[in-house]
Amino acid sequence: MGLLKSSIESWILEEVKSMLNLFERSASTKKPISDDEMMFTGAVVNSLWAIVAGERNEWDGPVQPQILKKSEELFKAINRVTVTGLAFASGLRLVAPGFTGWTEIVKVVEEMKKLINVTVQKHFLNYDPDNLV
Repeated sequence: MGLLKSSIESWILEEVKSMLNLFERSASTKKPISDDEMMFTGAVVNSLWAIVAGERNEWDGPVQPQILKKSEELFKAINRVTVTGLAFASGLRLVAPGFTGWTEIVKVVEEMKKLINVTVQKHFLNYDPDNLV
């Protein structure tokens, strides 16, 4: 467990460094950080992705990784579901799936499954029983 704990800690510290770099860039350019930069979402999703998949993405770089794009789409879809009342009246998904956001959630979840399956397949191809971390 100690090795796994140190790996998780190092992944989280890497995300903290990315956030600090984002703050420094913002301060040096005197440009405020907007919500569009997914500052906290990027760090949290990337930390979880590193723990689950063993991969780290540059979420604060010029090109946003697919897992972060899909996570952002999912958060927006969940927000829409909450606003339209689907969270409280699940039967609405049968009556007006497009309006309530149900169609969007199903689409994004399917896309995330595909992305996760690609990662799982890569791990099967690169499986090394002597290196499980």
